[in-house]
Amino acid sequence: MDPLIHVLQEVWGFPKFRPLQREIAESVLAGKSTVALLPTGGGKSLCFQVPGLVLPGLTLVVSPLISLMNDQVERLHSLGIGAATLPAGTTDSGINTALAQAKQGLIRFLYVSPERLASGNFVDKLTRAGVSLIAVDEAHCVSQWGHDFRPSFLKIRLLMELLPQVPVLALTASATPQVLEDICLQLGIANASVFRQSFFRPNLILEVQTSERPDADAALLLQKSKGANIVYVRSRKQAESGASSLSRLGVPAVAYHAGYAAADRSIRQRQWMDENPPTMVATTAFGMGIDKGNVRTVVHWDMPESLEAYYQEVGRGGRDGEPAVAASFFSSGSVQSLRRRAQAQEIQWEEALAFYRTLASQGQVAVGQGHLAHAFDAERAAKLLNWPLAKVLAAGAFFERMAAFTFSDGWDRTSKVRLLKMGSSLLDAMDDLPWAEPLLSHLARHYPGIAQVDQSISTRDLGRWLNMQAAQVEGLLQKLHNLNLLEFHPAPGRAQIHWNHYRESEGHLPFPRANLEAWLARLREKREAVERYFAADGCRFENLLHYFGETETSPCGQCDRCKTKSERSTRSVLKRRLSLSPATAQSLVEEWEGVDHEHLAALLRQGITEGWWKRNNRGEYYC
Repeated sequence: MDPLIHVLQEVWGFPKFRPLQREIAESVLAGKSTVALLPTGGGKSLCFQVPGLVLPGLTLVVSPLISLMNDQVERLHSLGIGAATLPAGTTDSGINTALAQAKQGLIRFLYVSPERLASGNFVDKLTRAGVSLIAVDEAHCVSQWGHDFRPSFLKIRLLMELLPQVPVLALTASATPQVLEDICLQLGIANASVFRQSFFRPNLILEVQTSERPDADAALLLQKSKGANIVYVRSRKQAESGASSLSRLGVPAVAYHAGYAAADRSIRQRQWMDENPPTMVATTAFGMGIDKGNVRTVVHWDMPESLEAYYQEVGRGGRDGEPAVAASFFSSGSVQSLRRRAQAQEIQWEEALAFYRTLASQGQVAVGQGHLAHAFDAERAAKLLNWPLAKVLAAGAFFERMAAFTFSDGWDRTSKVRLLKMGSSLLDAMDDLPWAEPLLSHLARHYPGIAQVDQSISTRDLGRWLNMQAAQVEGLLQKLHNLNLLEFHPAPGRAQIHWNHYRESEGHLPFPRANLEAWLARLREKREAVERYFAADGCRFENLLHYFGETETSPCGQCDRCKTKSERSTRSVLKRRLSLSPATAQSLVEEWEGVDHEHLAALLRQGITEGWWKRNNRGEYYC
């Protein structure tokens, strides 16, 4: 039997491939670097999971989506397939164990974030783990022109250069022709085989409505929903107030945004997955990697930042193939709001120079110094510059995009520990300090070489083993540090910034002015594309497909624009018919074979109300 079909049917239980899945898998098995552009819900994961089991070694999956990685690892485990992920905080011992198991064939799929590839030590070990395939999920993040560029994705190129014989599969659900070209350029796969499926989703109904009370109008729509729903808003405040407003209007809802603690976000997501309540009011922090098929309604209360983001968000509806509605309720001020948000992210050359000076001042970095790290306080920078916080964050993102800086949040950094005593002296210390015995014993047993060099330690992982909170573990480590039993260097509590270059002299930046101007032009192009899309005539889905470079398209027949056009056409035909001679509803049904009875009856009633035609006492309609 064909090995691809055998794995598909015997492991996953699917009788046949979806469109293009087989062709993509065959390209990978032939050793070709491949790019796959498949719509949201198009089955991207099977494109590397199926050939990954046919190939003899390890499939490395690079993804920015933590929830997706965890879900896929759990799914693979349930099928009896060895898989692992290396989340932030994984100890050196845990990494070494996973790579050793991969080399032995016990782990077939290893999921990592792109940031993990920044470690030269990890990459070096990975090259000896028997990698047969590299899958890059959300590959549009590789492109500086993509809507979600992440500089850490550029590290993939370095790994590929160390494994030149290993094919690469880049997957994305949203890429314009320019972004597709840049993906191939950045990954060094200019001759890659490209497979592109139309982004058209026949079960997705796009609608746009002007509304000054989006909560009330959305509530009317959501009350009819027979599944789960997502309402996208622009701010944390809107998420919380929107959830409260919908609940008052009879639509039970829960809010979700990045301001909630990770545990709280997890609880809220689980509640929504269980549809208790069925409606999530969320910022764009919610949704990436969420695999829920029966999302029946996706609502937008404000214009999205880009059409790529809009397509991804509405694409979370109807993944089970059943009809889903993507409704946008925009107020008269929505366009101005979009422009203000876009302008808040724009920085001019002089502002970029001021931002650069401010960061140098924060870290006391002199001209000519560089390749160092220090704490980064965005709020303090905003006060010094007299900028809104959003502008500081946008400036930081741009400098990172230009590879001038790398930002790291404190939560995903590990502490450093080195034991100062070993052997009998450590045993004596544990006898004197029984409260420290479990911790010291664990460190000595599970971290070989901890007496010689600093070891990266996750206090969260230690806390799970000791049944303590991470803060309690840190307290114990600090006590032992004070007793000269170990050296403890806690993870920084604030964001860190790493200077990737030496500081430039006054009036200069580590990138040309043209790069900033190109970025500003791209921001404006994206904003204008959003405005054009929502204002344009014609089929909404067809206009969206044109943006993504599809030329052979036809009207979807079910968006609000298509329905309006169809109704106008039907009304014209009916008006011409009734001008010839009166007719009852029943006679019209008999004349027009296959006509929708309910639709015709509704149109006839509307015509009486609007004055398009009249009705006599014999039940006949006439003009």
